[in-house]
Amino acid sequence: MVSKLIEIARYDNDWPIQFEEEAAVIKKALGDNCMDIHHIGSTSVVGLSGKPIIDIIVVSSNPSASIQQLESLGYEYKGELNIPFRFYFSRPGFHLHMYMPDSPEVQLNLMFRDYLRSHLDACLDYMQLKQKLSDEQKHYKDAPPMFSHYTLGKAAKTKTF
Repeated sequence: MVSKLIEIARYDNDWPIQFEEEAAVIKKALGDNCMDIHHIGSTSVVGLSGKPIIDIIVVSSNPSASIQQLESLGYEYKGELNIPFRFYFSRPGFHLHMYMPDSPEVQLNLMFRDYLRSHLDACLDYMQLKQKLSDEQKHYKDAPPMFSHYTLGKAAKTKTF
């Protein structure tokens, strides 16, 4: 299996707008089952380059009950996808991670996002790492997409932040 190459894009001022528009659609579709919604990932950090995909966390009291509503919005449900107790969905331009309110993954993602937002040096280091890993990926063509050199390299580095 050949992995899809990860393309890093410069920060786009439209990313927060795209998040807000999508969040409104999701909130409307899920109603009271959407307890909270957050913009995470590189697109949520002003100035940070990243994959041009908006990452969204939805906190839900009943994720199972949300699958059909999200599928009606064009999201494809992909199960946990290697993170226990996560309901993972995707559609072009968006990755949606749904958790129960007590999931530590919510706070972990928010803490990492907020750290990068408030520590310019760490943000720049992370951006350089992502570009380096993206440039190197051509040497790892046969890595499974879920565990690409890019993804594993970012995970190893983020443990130091």
